[in-house]
Amino acid sequence: MAHTYNLLSLPVSQINFSDPLFDSVKADYEDFDQWLLHAHRTSDSRIAFVALNSTSEYAGIAICKVSPAQNRLKISTFKVAAIWTGYGLGNSLLGQIIAHAVTNMIRVIVTRIPATGDDAIRFFERAGFRRQPGLSHRGEYIYALDLNGGSRSFSAINRIAYDQLADEYLIRSCYPTASQESPQHLSRSLTKLLPKGTKRPILELGPGAGDVLAALANDGWNTVAVELSSRMAAIARSKSPTSTIIIADILEVDFPHDTFAGVYASAFFHLFPKVTAIQLISRAATWIDDGGLIFINTTVADKSDEGLDLKMDYLRKIARYRAYWSEVELLEMIELGGLKVIERLTTAEVDRSKDWVAFICAAI
Repeated sequence: MAHTYNLLSLPVSQINFSDPLFDSVKADYEDFDQWLLHAHRTSDSRIAFVALNSTSEYAGIAICKVSPAQNRLKISTFKVAAIWTGYGLGNSLLGQIIAHAVTNMIRVIVTRIPATGDDAIRFFERAGFRRQPGLSHRGEYIYALDLNGGSRSFSAINRIAYDQLADEYLIRSCYPTASQESPQHLSRSLTKLLPKGTKRPILELGPGAGDVLAALANDGWNTVAVELSSRMAAIARSKSPTSTIIIADILEVDFPHDTFAGVYASAFFHLFPKVTAIQLISRAATWIDDGGLIFINTTVADKSDEGLDLKMDYLRKIARYRAYWSEVELLEMIELGGLKVIERLTTAEVDRSKDWVAFICAAI
């Protein structure tokens, strides 16, 4: 069976509750029929996200109740068919829920999990949900995700986002637009300034589809990368098989001082709260040796901002954490992080209406 699916949102009135996916749900809840009647009576406040397989059967479903007055969204049903386990469908459903919450300015997402639901507990905790005090009236654990950044939820949300966007990154990698800088040009903008004959490796933070990582490796550099998304890491590994790729949150990774000749971080530091980005820049400054350099870039924004928003320049509108900086603010953050600018580069990516600024930096 080909594991492809179509993901869509439906009102509760259009859900097929006789689909086999609901058999285990009905078995777990004796009062399912009563809940179903209640769900239909309150259908105006509910939304469902459904994944249909190639034969239009349900591969997965999430049913949510939205309470704008309480600034809360409750996941009342979350189910993925057993045959679909391991294909990222749970992340896709949860990503759509988060995107809906962000669009509607909902602050908190909650769900209830039976004490015996070890797999569900692991899934939601990895997605940034945290267990709350007390139990539901059925004795279930209550888990909540604070979209304002509580419990460092931005990392979990970004992991879900880039797991979902991985296929589109691969397509863009295979079919670059005319205004994109080539991976070779980008990689060499850093390496041309490094001391000749250095034997230390280069670290890439957030390699994405792995094009720059491959360009560095093809130029003879030993390369290491840290990637949050396992699906993005798989693509990067296919592009650059000789690179060492660590699948982890960079905030939970550290390297000894003077480990690398350079650090390449394209469109990376803006994925963190600004205070966290400064701290991370400061840590990266210790990872490079004498003469080492760090590549930092981002798009130039008209105003300063940060928080969860939708990534609109891809086919799927995915919610992720993003900071927006003016060039002056970025320079201030670089200085606060213990770096000084050696060279400034700009790129007008006309095809996506983006103006990029990059700085090659050395430790102060």
